[in-house]
Amino acid sequence: MQRRTNVYFNIISIVSGYWDEYKVMLASKNLPDLIFTTVAEAKHNGMEGLFLPLDDLLERHGSNILKAMREEGIEEDMRALDGKIYFFPKISLQQPEPFMVRQDWLEKCNIKTPDTLEDIYQMLKTFKEKDPAGNEKTIPYGSHMFNDPSICYLNAFYRAFTVDQDFMLKDDHMVWGPAQPEMKEAMKYLNRLYTEGLLDNEAPMPRFNTDFCMVISKEGGWNMFVKAAIGGRRIACWPHDDALMQQLKSTLALDALNQTWPYVDPPTPILNFDREELNVIEVKYGDLKDKTSEFLLKFLIRELSVDNSWDDYISELKRTGLDELEEAFNRAYARRYR
Repeated sequence: MQRRTNVYFNIISIVSGYWDEYKVMLASKNLPDLIFTTVAEAKHNGMEGLFLPLDDLLERHGSNILKAMREEGIEEDMRALDGKIYFFPKISLQQPEPFMVRQDWLEKCNIKTPDTLEDIYQMLKTFKEKDPAGNEKTIPYGSHMFNDPSICYLNAFYRAFTVDQDFMLKDDHMVWGPAQPEMKEAMKYLNRLYTEGLLDNEAPMPRFNTDFCMVISKEGGWNMFVKAAIGGRRIACWPHDDALMQQLKSTLALDALNQTWPYVDPPTPILNFDREELNVIEVKYGDLKDKTSEFLLKFLIRELSVDNSWDDYISELKRTGLDELEEAFNRAYARRYR
């Protein structure tokens, strides 16, 4: 890049605590020329005068970027409430969240590729009983986590119940996915798997504080790749290096590239929040995610009964700020899409 542009790049490396450092830089107004941020942050801080409007520069020097934005139909989503563009986009594609299963285990246990959730349950149960890994090491649904131990490895199950782990669009309204009736049914199903020893009990439990994870089974029968979300659009996170591709040749991973799966995230609306809405999100969103994680973990391991404690769970979410957050998201949604 330096050779092509004749520009020297002094890259600031932040090993951990990026967002804390980001806030310090914003407060000091001592900003680098380029900085990584979120769509909402770019729009808000741009209107506050901290980021440079890019419209004139894009017209003069970024015709290819504008062309791509218009072809992808995201130019309107790029603009803040003042109509200006304050960031460069990363255009990604919607990605399926398929389950993947070891084909050699299916053959060894004489199991057909499962089509339904009940098929999946029966398959996992068979894996546990027949122990295709040998030496009693078979974990029917297991995972080997990369980098972040807090990443949830159950997202594909949620998608099978048509529910998301965050705010989602449902019946033309923005709702908190983990508070929907479909999540209740998902937790009942997962509790069944957990109780019967079909999930890896040592794997990370549900937490809702990450946008990306890649899960590959170590000795588990099932594994999945979960979403890499950029601005609400998805990019498939299939491995690209030869070693991992060779490792997956005996699974359904390669077939999944060209199939339509039922475990697909619908596109998440890109919203422009005003200052009042952002204040609500900054104060209450993190607490809502933490409270959600706390309860879903207890549901999963049967510390709480899903049927008996679901209403208490919803009440706790409301006390944490669920209604105020849904109102903020729906105001922004109505302003943009209605």
